[in-house]
Parts: sequence; structure tokens; C-alpha cells
Amino acid sequence: MDYDVGIALANSFTLGASRQAVYVTRTVFGTGVPAELPTTTTTMTTSTTTSTTTTTTTTITTSTMTTTTMTMTTTTTTMTATTTTSTTTTRPPATCSGAAASPAVLWPPNRQFVTVSVVGVTDADGDAVAITIRAITQDEALNGVGEGNTCPDATGLGTAGASVRVEREGGGDGRVYHISFTADDGRGGRCTGIVAVCVPHDQAGQACGDQGPLADSTGPTCVGACTGGCAIEMAVAQPVCTDENLPAALVQRLDKAQQLIAQAAGTSGKKKAKKLMRRGIKAVKQAAGIAAKAAKKGTISSGCAAAVATEFSNTKASADRWLSTR
Repeated sequence: MDYDVGIALANSFTLGASRQAVYVTRTVFGTGVPAELPTTTTTMTTSTTTSTTTTTTTTITTSTMTTTTMTMTTTTTTMTATTTTSTTTTRPPATCSGAAASPAVLWPPNRQFVTVSVVGVTDADGDAVAITIRAITQDEALNGVGEGNTCPDATGLGTAGASVRVEREGGGDGRVYHISFTADDGRGGRCTGIVAVCVPHDQAGQACGDQGPLADSTGPTCVGACTGGCAIEMAVAQPVCTDENLPAALVQRLDKAQQLIAQAAGTSGKKKAKKLMRRGIKAVKQAAGIAAKAAKKGTISSGCAAAVATEFSNTKASADRWLSTR
């Protein structure tokens, strides 16, 4: 007899830790009763599964992001076009209308040089005014009648004062020097003017007759060796010891020396020119000796005597150079 035996295995279930359950299932298919059915034993081992839940703790570190807000300040530069109006203030010029020569009258006519200053110039702002001599002219010829001199009659161009020769023609009406100048206050205020100086004919009190600027007082009427001689003559003609009363003998020797040197400068003959120059140097030496004696007596100061001695030394040195060229 055939038997269809089906064995069904039930699903196992958990009875507990380490326990086993045996199930025997007999399923008989067909007819009849079998003598003996084979028994299939299914041993099911139920294992206890311990589910370990691992809790993973995730730590989220929150990074704090510091956001720096950059504030951009936009500076708007407004370019303002500035119009600068420059106003030029015209300063009042120095006033030359009251200018005058000091001294204005020169006497005696000894052919010596005298320094003449320009005074009376004013400035509206009270600034100091600087005087500059620009030209010196005269209304008589440089070598006129009764003068006996061919050398310049004035110096001082470009300086603060003019130096003019106290001289005039013997048959004239006196000499007038015209001194042109510029006055400047150093701040843009300036003026120009002319002052006059009179060398009268005599002491009668008559004013000089002005014939106008006929000759340049600063220019010699000769050339060549004459100009060198004139330089010596003009040096001797400069006044010395102006603040002292000089002995007459000293004044006469200085005047004589000046005349001789001036004649030497204007003489064309070499031999005669040299003779006159040597005589002129001798006169200056004599003047120095007179001054030294006067200083010892107390008639003049030792400073004045020293000034005359210096004049002699300088004149001799210049004359020696001049003589060597003749």
C-alpha cells in the first residue's frame, strides 16, 4: 500500500531561552490504516536572538559662523570749483615832490669833493626809503674857463649819495649840479626825482644861474693815461677829517697836491706829466708830515693824522703804477 506522507513543519516560535519544542505531524493521504508509519522528528532549535540596539549618538557640533558685516562707506567728494579773484592793491608810491639836496649850496670852490645826500622823500606807509643815484649832470663844461681840470666832477652812480666837486667857472654865474635819483620803499612804492646843488660864483648871496644839464659830470674829457691820472686826482680830492678844523698849511698842501695831479692827468707830454705827478705826490707827503705834527700838538686828532697818512700811501702807490705806464 502506497502512502503519501506529507510532513508539514510549522513555523517555530520562541518559547524561551535555550528550550526546544518537538512537533510530530502525521498526515495520512489515501485509504487504509498503515501498520506503522515512519515518524519524522523535526527538532527545532529556537535560539533567542538578542537584538542589541546600538544607539548612535550623533553629536552635531554647530559652528557658530560670525558674519562680519563690512559697511562700505562711500565718500562722495564734491569738487567745488573755487574761483580766486586776485585783487592787486596798488601801494601808494614814495613821494619825491619834497626832495632836496643836502647840502644844497657848496663853498668854497676848492675843487674838493663833497658828498651830497637826497632828503625830503616821504612814504605814505611810513616805510624807510632807499635812495639810489642814477645820473649827475652840470650846466658847465668839465674843463671850462678858469677850471684847469679835465677829470670828472662827480662820482657816486648806483650809490645812496652823490660826490660832486666844489668848482665853478671864474667868469660864470655859478655851477648847478643836477642829481637824478630813484626812491624805493622796498615794497613796490617808488618815485624818481632830480635835486639841484649850487656852487655860487662868490659869497655875495646871489643864486646860481641854471643853464640846464649840459655835461655829464661823471665822464672824463680825456682818454688813455689821462683816465688813470684822473682816478688819482679824484682820490686826493676826497675830503678828509670833515668833522675837524684843519690847519691852513695842511689844507693848502692837499689842494696843491690835487692841482698838480690833475694837471699831470691832462698833460699830453710824458716828461711834463711825470714831473707834475711827482710834484703832486711830494705835496701829499708834505701834507702827511704837517698832519702828524698837528696831531702831536693836539691841533687835530691822531685819527685825522692817520687818515692823511693813509691817503698819502694810497696815492703814492697809484701814482707809481701810473708813472710806470708813461
